[in-house]
Amino acid sequence: MRNRIALTGLCLLCALIASATAAVTASAVNTTVHTCEEVPKGQGNFEDAHCKSLVPPEDGIFEHIPVPKNTKTTAGINNTTTGVIRSPASLTATVAGVSVTLEAKKVAATGTVENVEEGGEEFVRGETSSIALEEVTANHSCSVTGIPGGVGKIETVAVKATSKATAMALKFEPKEGTKVAEFELSGASCLEALKGKYPVVGTVSGVPNGATTAFTHTTVTEAKTLRLKSAVGPVAGLEASITWRGTDPSNPKTGEWPLATTT
Repeated sequence: MRNRIALTGLCLLCALIASATAAVTASAVNTTVHTCEEVPKGQGNFEDAHCKSLVPPEDGIFEHIPVPKNTKTTAGINNTTTGVIRSPASLTATVAGVSVTLEAKKVAATGTVENVEEGGEEFVRGETSSIALEEVTANHSCSVTGIPGGVGKIETVAVKATSKATAMALKFEPKEGTKVAEFELSGASCLEALKGKYPVVGTVSGVPNGATTAFTHTTVTEAKTLRLKSAVGPVAGLEASITWRGTDPSNPKTGEWPLATTT
C-alpha cells in the first residue's frame, strides 16, 4: 500500500486528513467503502490488492466486496506501501517569512468505518481516537516535540472522516473543536523566529483512489482550510497518501483487506 502523509494532514494522520474537489460542497454523490478481496481469475476487475488498476475481466483477480450498510468495521490507516517500504509525509507552511517543512516517516491509526445511507445519499463515515505521526523531523535544524507525543512523535486528537457532500473526496476533521494536533519547535540550532508551539487547526480533504487517499500540497493550500496557530494563521500544505485496511464484517474469516473508497 503506497502512502505518504503530510504532517499537517491529519488526520494525521490518518488521518489525518482539502483537495480542490473536496473543498466544494456538491450534489449528492454515492461514495461507499468496499473491501478489496482476491477472487478466482476472471471473476474480478482489478489486478492489485488495492483495487486501483483495472484490467480486462478475464484477467481480474481482485474485486470490490461491499461493506454492509450501517455496519461498523474495524479499520486502520498507515503510510506503508508493501512490506516495510514507507513514503514520508510532509507538512509545509510559511512562518515569519520562513518556509517550514515537517516530515513524518511513519503514520498509523486504528478505528472504525461504515457505509451510511441518509436522505437518499450513501456515504462513508469513519473515526479514530488518534493518529500517530512518528519519526518526525523539521528543516532549519529544529527539534520537533508533539503535544502530546514527545520528541519526534505527534499524536492527533480524535478524528472523524466522511465523504458526505464532498464531491467524491474524504474530509477529515477533529471530532470536537478545531484543533487537530499540536507540536513545538525548539533546539539550539533552530531559528529563533521559528521556536514555539504550533497548534494545527481546521480540516483537510483527500481524493480516494482504490484503498489509497491522496493529499496534495497545492490543493490543500488553495482550500485554505488547514492552518497553523489559529484559524487565521499561516496556511498549511499537506503532501501525503494514506491507505485504509479493514475486515469484511459479513465474512470475517477472510481476514484483513485493503478498504477501497469508490462511487
